[in-house]
Amino acid sequence: MKTRDSLVRVAVVAAIALFTFSRPGFAQDQDQPEPQILLGRVSETYRNLKSYRFELSIVTESRAKGAQKVESESRSEERVLLAGCKPNLLRIELKNPTLSLTKVSDGESSWFSFPALGQYMRKEGGAADPEVAAVWLKRATSLVADYESLAQRARLAHFLRVEAVEVGGRRADCQVVEIENASDGAVITPESRRTLWIDRARNLVLKEITYSKTRTAFGNFTETKRTVNFTAVDLSGPFSDSIFAFTPQKGARKVVEFSLLDSARPTPVSADFTGREAVDFTLTDLEGRTVNLRDLRGQVVLLNFWATWCGPCVRELPSIERLHREFKGRGLVALGLNAEEPAVAREFLKRGGYTFATLVDEQRAMTRAYRVSAIPQTLIINKDGKVAAHFIGMRSENDLRAALQKAGLGANGMTLDHTLKSAADHF
Repeated sequence: MKTRDSLVRVAVVAAIALFTFSRPGFAQDQDQPEPQILLGRVSETYRNLKSYRFELSIVTESRAKGAQKVESESRSEERVLLAGCKPNLLRIELKNPTLSLTKVSDGESSWFSFPALGQYMRKEGGAADPEVAAVWLKRATSLVADYESLAQRARLAHFLRVEAVEVGGRRADCQVVEIENASDGAVITPESRRTLWIDRARNLVLKEITYSKTRTAFGNFTETKRTVNFTAVDLSGPFSDSIFAFTPQKGARKVVEFSLLDSARPTPVSADFTGREAVDFTLTDLEGRTVNLRDLRGQVVLLNFWATWCGPCVRELPSIERLHREFKGRGLVALGLNAEEPAVAREFLKRGGYTFATLVDEQRAMTRAYRVSAIPQTLIINKDGKVAAHFIGMRSENDLRAALQKAGLGANGMTLDHTLKSAADHF
């Protein structure tokens, strides 16, 4: 009896095995390497690239949720050309609705060009990228560098499926892998995950989607989906020398520093307005309200020049928002000043939960009046209309608080006049 039962069990197991191994696609599933081994191959491939030319699109979609369930959505797309020949030849071209930017390096010099401004500049050797371009360039160049270190940075990896991706008219079978990076400590959840489509034949990343959910400084949530699609891949170098040669556009001016002002004017030199009377203005804010600086006499004014594409500006804005919320109605008027399309600034502020007023300066009249050639810049204007402090570049919240106090805003947030009036009323 036992022998017969054993034979039955063996037969059942054999039948299951025969069914399993005969399934369509089973052999394909078994061909998948361990995810960590696959990522190791990807890292090795990118480290060993001698020359490359990638074209890709980056689509960023965001949805913000406020404390009152108010939602806003935004979508942006940029195109990137990334070409390199190791050890030191590089060309990057970026195009998005806000700007176009080109960087070309030949090993001895780097050239930077903003076609819309009609300006270009040259930096020698390993000099740092100009601040106005650094954030955008880092996002592009970090792709290859990130893939080079993928195996070292990935803490966990899961194989999902095999899926075809079309690049440049060529269909490529890809292994789809979801990973968790050790550097950010994120957990793979529906709210935070990174998925890569890896070409099985070449071990190249042909598509990437990153989901994230973050809490802003003011209790709001922002959900972001970033999709990178490679539209052309060429590893057949060496490429023509013209790819890594810089030719300025017709009529472009060579500058020492980029000016965000009218490109027909000479590049201005930043001015320090400390101690001088603030230049008066009448501007409209993003909600259509008219603001006149002279009408704000008797209060301390914080005036901040910023833009959505400026990394230091974006990092500084939470400090300005905190000061605005703490001291509004108690002697402080916080004003942003933005020269972009109003819809761009309005959507950014709404998504981030910012509530201070931002003035529209599309014609850059105040940017010229205050000789602003780099941002962020912040002016602290006292109750008499004079500039108590002028900060060029990002400043800490403590620096801004100290300047506000110097301008007459008391420790409790009131101007000195407000403090004296409160004391008089008390007696």
